[in-house]
Amino acid sequence: MRWSQMGSASPRPDRVRPEAIAVSDGRRTMGGRELIAVLALVMSIVALAVDIMLPAFADIRAEFGLAADSTAAAGLITTFLLGLAVSQLVYGVLADRFGRKPVLYAGIGLYIIGALASALAPGLGWLLAARFLWLTSDPDTIRPARRLFG
Repeated sequence: MRWSQMGSASPRPDRVRPEAIAVSDGRRTMGGRELIAVLALVMSIVALAVDIMLPAFADIRAEFGLAADSTAAAGLITTFLLGLAVSQLVYGVLADRFGRKPVLYAGIGLYIIGALASALAPGLGWLLAARFLWLTSDPDTIRPARRLFG
């Protein structure tokens, strides 16, 4: 049954519109469209990080002198997912200790560092380490963003 069919057109009481949140210290609050744009950008970081890498496997093999049928480049996916698994254990605790916003900002900074290190990696080992750092920062940005804005 829909809410409008229940005799009340009012929204659910546990849902608060972002523009309805009052800030007592005079700061400007985020409107609905801004909120959606920020959430979409933050949530797309993991997908972007994986999708950027997949079409480049042939070029990665050629750049690092690997055989055309080498599966060493697939280690990038494994390392990437290990970074995700490890970070799940860490960032929840950090967000509880330091707050979600500082952890979100730190995660975005680590994401940028990991991306730059991946782009400048001189060898496959360095690339694997940079990709690990890259995804280690992703849950840091996703989970606090969901709790901060969602």
